[in-house]
Amino acid sequence: MGAKTIQGIRFNVYSNDHDPPHVDAEVDGMKMKIFFGTESVPPRIGTTNSRIKNNQARRAFQIFLDNEKTLKTFYEKEHAKVNK
Repeated sequence: MGAKTIQGIRFNVYSNDHDPPHVDAEVDGMKMKIFFGTESVPPRIGTTNSRIKNNQARRAFQIFLDNEKTLKTFYEKEHAKVNK
């Protein structure tokens, strides 16, 4: 597992995790999934802890969008560790 914290949101990548490609974002210790976009599907919020407030989820998603390229590179490096 690797983690990167950006603006107070911790983005976790589990190298043996399932598809579709995503990060697990931690908001005040609570988790939500954020899926990377593809050419035909935009990035989206997935399963979210019900205790995360809507404004917190929107903020985490915006931080994800603002840093998607960096997080995608991080995701690919973490998955390359087990796919060698």
